Amino acid sequence: MAEPKTFSHPRDPLHGITLEKILNQLVQKHGWIEMGRQIPIRCFQFNPTIKSSLTFLRKTPWARQKVEDWFIEDSTKVQDRQNLVQKLKPKEQRGVKPRCHLLTQGTRDQVASRLTMLIAPWGQVRPDDRWMPEGFAQADEAPWQGAPWLHDKKLSDHLLNWWLPGATELRTPNWDIASTCLIGGVKGVLLLEAKAHDRGLNKEQNGRRLEVNPTAESIKNHEHIGQAILQASSELNAISPGWNLNRDSHYQMVNRFVWSWKLASLGVPVILVYLGFLRAGEMRDRGKVFENQSDWQQLVLSHSNTIVPENVWETKLDCNGTAFIPLIRAIDCPLG
Repeated sequence: MAEPKTFSHPRDPLHGITLEKILNQLVQKHGWIEMGRQIPIRCFQFNPTIKSSLTFLRKTPWARQKVEDWFIEDSTKVQDRQNLVQKLKPKEQRGVKPRCHLLTQGTRDQVASRLTMLIAPWGQVRPDDRWMPEGFAQADEAPWQGAPWLHDKKLSDHLLNWWLPGATELRTPNWDIASTCLIGGVKGVLLLEAKAHDRGLNKEQNGRRLEVNPTAESIKNHEHIGQAILQASSELNAISPGWNLNRDSHYQMVNRFVWSWKLASLGVPVILVYLGFLRAGEMRDRGKVFENQSDWQQLVLSHSNTIVPENVWETKLDCNGTAFIPLIRAIDCPLG
């Protein structure tokens, strides 16, 4: 028998939407376990099926109302997210970038809670911390030099002299998210690199390349960066053997670890997070998406196994008395 329409007026949020369609969409998006958690009724918790749930809900108005209210709230959130994502340039409206903006969108309490979940139990982001990006109010990534609240001038000058002596401008990594935080009760920084499919990481196995017909200055900088990386690798090997950081392989990940180590060696506690966004279905044309935490963790470990010892992930490294903590995390952050 065809399911009657829930409401008859076109201004009603459920106009033209059947109960069966509502159930199918909620189950497809959230799964039966989450359905039973959100609305603890037997037809969701014990041998759940669409048929048995429809039978119960059609006879139980209060339960049906809860399901319909959840669907309306969920649909509103989806529309809100889609409206926010559309503020970005068309080519930026999928993958990592919109998800990083969504993670940092909301009240300060909401954003602090989300970021804390990524670094717990090692650190905490508080509502009075600062982060980049700041939701959709800011479209750029988080360059170190573009966030003066992350560091002071003395530290910036030291980093400049270490990375490129004689340079007039510090060119640093662009982090997908950067934030101040507490690490072991001490003010530090969260630095986050994110991916939404496997090729996002696999394509980064190359080393740092010189430009075609490089200038003498470019060659000098290239050599000095190589020396800075070897210094970091040597220092990290003294803490935990097995590092093989070098300029000529896996340069992006090497770059992230080197900068994180350097900050810690200068007294700034660091949590470095490699974050995988799960089930980013719109990216399937680019590569294999991550279905669960295990997919992402295995990819990161495989990618890093020739340069980073596996046992340092999820561990606090002591860099001259300052914490450096590399983490692998994965979360769902749907765009719609």
